[in-house]
Amino acid sequence: MGKDKKGIKKKIRGFRYWIGWMIYNIFEWIVTRLPLKLIYFFSERLGSLAYYLSAGYRNKILYNLDFALGNEKGEEEIKRIAKGVGRGLFKVFLEMQHIIALPAEKIKGIISIEGKENLDKALAKGKGVIAVSAHLGNFTIMGPKLAAEGYPFNIITKDLVDPRIVKRLNEYANILHMRIIPYKPKDKCIKMILKSLRNNEIVCFIADENDPSGGVLVDFFGHPAPTVTGPAVFSLRTGAEIVPMFLIRQEGNKNKLIIDPAIDIELTGDKKKDTLSITIRFTNIIEDYVRLYPSQWPWINQRWRIRHKGRKRRKKRR
Repeated sequence: MGKDKKGIKKKIRGFRYWIGWMIYNIFEWIVTRLPLKLIYFFSERLGSLAYYLSAGYRNKILYNLDFALGNEKGEEEIKRIAKGVGRGLFKVFLEMQHIIALPAEKIKGIISIEGKENLDKALAKGKGVIAVSAHLGNFTIMGPKLAAEGYPFNIITKDLVDPRIVKRLNEYANILHMRIIPYKPKDKCIKMILKSLRNNEIVCFIADENDPSGGVLVDFFGHPAPTVTGPAVFSLRTGAEIVPMFLIRQEGNKNKLIIDPAIDIELTGDKKKDTLSITIRFTNIIEDYVRLYPSQWPWINQRWRIRHKGRKRRKKRR
């Protein structure tokens, strides 16, 4: 009986993956043929619809916004930001599908860049660059932009569930001359990171998620959050500089890649202390950017380990 149940669950899971794969292909076929203006028009309306129809999705956004910004922003401002988040999430996915299928020259023309000299300066040292970024704006097209500009770009990602989608995204990455480094298996991931840095390439960490392995507790919007230490660990090990960079959406759906100067930390020689100091520094930079563009951060992940204790939502928001 137990084997039968497992078999049924496996078939159901396989059917769900198949449905997801079909939907992905339909979206890809449509999106790669539409002009960006229409993609923005439809994605904003789909995002608004999902926000209003899905109470669970909406309440996650509102709860996290209230938890992080409730003492600083009023009810109406929180609601305004939340609606912007809802409109933006569909836009990120559909825009990415359109842009990664474009030739490099077109990608270069539709995404501007600020602070390129900061990246060049860090690469000139010959030890590679550790890019630190976040799920801010359309972070998914940061790699295609830098690859189109001729920079060797690698990004560390958690594997998607369906290997067919992973394979398709890898195909696009290969065409654009960038590389996706899977988070697992961990030993292979570490080897690929070290090899890329030795080759004076860019390795990008998306460093604003809750670290499932624990990481270190660092304040994020005034609350302790388990934070990845990878950027700090690899920087201390290799001498590669850490360069914060974020893909920000501007007025009129124009995208700009903003590259900050490399993080400057006075090292003590104590590996544990230095790891914590560097992690606090790049987390603070991420927080600063999220504060500047709050509606461009998803606000749906459980970023804080102890978020439900000692705090209730001020009132129900709609």
